[in-house]
Amino acid sequence: MKTSRVLLMAAAGLFLLAQPQMMHAASVLVDFSASYNDVTAPPFPFTDNTDPAAVTQATGPLNGSLTHYSTSSTATANFGSLLVNTAASGVSDENVNSHSKAGWVDSLTILGSGQGTLKLYFTLSGSLAAADGGGSSVATGTYAVNGDVNGNFFARVGTEHSNIGLIGFALTDFSVTTGDFTFGTPFSFNISLEGSAGYGGDTGATSDSASASNVQLTLVGIEVYDFPSNTLVSSPSISSASGVVYAVPEPSRAVLLLLGAGALLCRRRKS
Repeated sequence: MKTSRVLLMAAAGLFLLAQPQMMHAASVLVDFSASYNDVTAPPFPFTDNTDPAAVTQATGPLNGSLTHYSTSSTATANFGSLLVNTAASGVSDENVNSHSKAGWVDSLTILGSGQGTLKLYFTLSGSLAAADGGGSSVATGTYAVNGDVNGNFFARVGTEHSNIGLIGFALTDFSVTTGDFTFGTPFSFNISLEGSAGYGGDTGATSDSASASNVQLTLVGIEVYDFPSNTLVSSPSISSASGVVYAVPEPSRAVLLLLGAGALLCRRRKS
């Protein structure tokens, strides 16, 4: 039961990240939340939640933090680079959860005619930790990368589970190929990184802890391909609403990233 509750809470957060976003001015954002519940401490039960509104600004970097009860979270958002930290701890039958999120919202325009696709190259580093205190207690540390490129969504998720170990993807470099876009027409280019830590307690448990530490996502390159020929476009002209120049990787860099690439869940927006 504890395992199901913690994993369902994480899944709910990831679902919210994957919802379609309206096209609007470029911005970076940070967001945090934390919750605490003790089912046996007076008053019965005691619940304390905090979920401040997301903070956005037109330019990066944007820094934020939240410390609440036995949780702490920080985040830094910049166009092309995101960093999150979050940690939670508890004792006995407490239930404690924390969350931090960083992201950017942008749009790209790529000169040319017809249709095209993108291949995005990311570096991803950091660490996940989860230690339970015995009994039926459960601790989890999770990261999630979510992207929306012209309504084509992709996600990469990994969880360190105190009883199971790693579920999903490790924190390693990866690449992803997106769905199609129209040359010369602006399209959404929104990326977010989330860290979450949770503890589901048990009356026989001692101190437990979980964290997603120094999880950093960096976009290191974009390759542009003509569709449907799948021909690489040499020296593409890419402009962004934010004014940020996103890098086109050198061939040697692209090969190195491909070697470390993992599979990604990528789905086309339903019309």
